[in-house]
Parts: sequence; structure tokens; C-alpha cells
Amino acid sequence: MYIWIAIDVDDQLSSIRKEAKRIEEMVDFNESNITLPMHISLKISCSIPKDKYEEAVRDIKAILQDVQRFEIKTQRIELHDTIAWIQMEHNEYLEQLHASLDKLFIDKYNIPPHKFDLDFKFHTTLFLDSDADKVKQAFLMIKDVSLPSTLIANKFVIGTSPEGKIGTYQVAEEIKNNTIRIVPNGPKYIESTDAYARDVENTKYMMFLPNESKEETLAFLKNAEREWQKDKPMVCEYAILLDDVHIGAVSFDFLNEERTEVEMGWIVNKKYWGHGYASEAAKIMVDFCIKELGIKKFIAHCDTENVGSYRTMEKLGMKRVSVSDGRKNRGSDEMRREYRYEMEIES
Repeated sequence: MYIWIAIDVDDQLSSIRKEAKRIEEMVDFNESNITLPMHISLKISCSIPKDKYEEAVRDIKAILQDVQRFEIKTQRIELHDTIAWIQMEHNEYLEQLHASLDKLFIDKYNIPPHKFDLDFKFHTTLFLDSDADKVKQAFLMIKDVSLPSTLIANKFVIGTSPEGKIGTYQVAEEIKNNTIRIVPNGPKYIESTDAYARDVENTKYMMFLPNESKEETLAFLKNAEREWQKDKPMVCEYAILLDDVHIGAVSFDFLNEERTEVEMGWIVNKKYWGHGYASEAAKIMVDFCIKELGIKKFIAHCDTENVGSYRTMEKLGMKRVSVSDGRKNRGSDEMRREYRYEMEIES
């Protein structure tokens, strides 16, 4: 039995997967590589005795279940003879995971690292085929596609194959950690909202925060709830939930009568900074806006010193289009500068 371990990024690379599938069909590969979720390999697949398989899966799950979500930066699409992949930037989290898995297989199952494990390249395979010319042809068709700058590692897969050949692997186990979702915001989240809405550090770069009282926070949430009760709300405020714990908010406002342009915003409780939660929640919202509402243009603004916010915009694929003076944040008497980011969706 062959076993394979990876980070599932299929939802985050859905547009890349669609394009790769289209190209794969045009090129007519001998083998299809789009039979598994888009993933970042954590270790070269290896053979394990059948009587050790269930125990090995339990051991692998024990490692993966303790992993806190982390970010992975994409680099570029590369061609290596008979394989084309998205190269990922190495980081300490990936290195530690790879080392932990190697150690498990060596110490407990006496399975030495594959030669590729010794200088492992973290990647997402796009095309893999015995025909190098076809792989090169496909690579040239996809090499300039726009990649998300950052991916979130919070979902893992363990796959198996009876023979270890391309096209024979199937996902056997899924491990998902720290689920982010967004739900309509309202007064039920008053305590958790007020915790960050009146915090000076949390709202340092915000134009309309910090709030001066809990009553002001409650009035905002009641207004958000009333807006959700309309047939066509103009302002959509969402609460960000991390495994059912309220940690922040994302929103969008319609900017035109045709309801094709929106302005976005977000905030996360400072206790949860540094984990990519704002980016993930905003990505969920953007995907919904595109697929369900047909939004064609996204706009966002932020203080020029709000690095976390404009990095979120860039992770979403937005581009900086201007910088201007005259911004006034509520928590400061100082006049500030502001970035404007935009993203247009092609039909």
C-alpha cells in the first residue's frame, strides 16, 4: 500500500484547477493529474505494509491535528522535465512538518526518506506526464496565469494507492483545523464586537472606530441586522467565526445602482492577528460576491501604515491604484495618507 500526505488547497486554487483542466484536455495527456484535490505535497509517497497502514494513518493524523493554521507564499509556475508545478516558498512550518513526517516513517516504520525528501521542493503539481513535450506545451499555456500570493494551510489529506502509479491515488482521510466561516452580523455578537470596536490598538488605523461606548457598538449591530432584513441590502456586514468563536468582521457596500461594484472592509480582534484569518474571511466573501451576486469590481481603502490590511488586499489579488492625502482616523487628530486598491473581474 502506498501512502501520500499533503495540504489541501483545492478551494483556494479553484480557478487554477479549472484552467489546468482545460489545458489538460486540449493537450491530451497520456495521464490525467487532475484526479485529486489541488494540494501541496508534504512528503514523497512511500510504500507501507498493509498491516501497518491503519496505525500509520493514526500516527500521521496525530501530527496533523496539532498543526495550527499557517500561511504559505506562492512563488511561480516552473517546468521540470516531465512535471510542471507551482513552487512554494519554504518556511519553518513546512520544514517542521516535513521533518516530523520523515522522522515518524524512519523511527517507527523503518522507511528511509526518498532521495527527493532530502532536498524537498514544496509544490502543487499541475501537469505530470511521461511525454515531456506535452508537459512543456501545457506549461507554456499556463505559466503566466495569476497566482494568489498566499495560501492558508488548515486542511490536510492522506491518500492511498495500491500500486503507487499516477491516477491511482485516492483521498482516504481529511483533517481540517480551525474552520473559518462568515455569517450575518447582529446584536448577538455585542460582547465580542465591543471587545475590539472600543480597543484603541485594535482600531488604530480605522476611520470610524474606536467606538466611544458599548451603546454605540450595539446601535451599529442593530443597524446591521435591520439592513439584513431588507430585500436588497446596500450594506452587508458579516461576523467572522473561528470554530464558532466570533473573532472579527468583514463587510461590503454596494457602490452603484446596478449592484456590480462593492467596497470591502474587515477587522479582526488583535488576539487573533497573524494567522491569515482576515484574508481567509475576505476570500470567502469575495468568492460569494463573484459567484452568487455577479460582482465585477472590488474596491478597498486603508491607512498607508496599515500593513496587515493592504497585505490582505494583495492576497485577494487586488492592485494598488492610488495614494492620497486627507484621511482622518477617528482615534487620531493627525491627517493621514490612504491607499486605494481595486480588482476587476473579467466576464
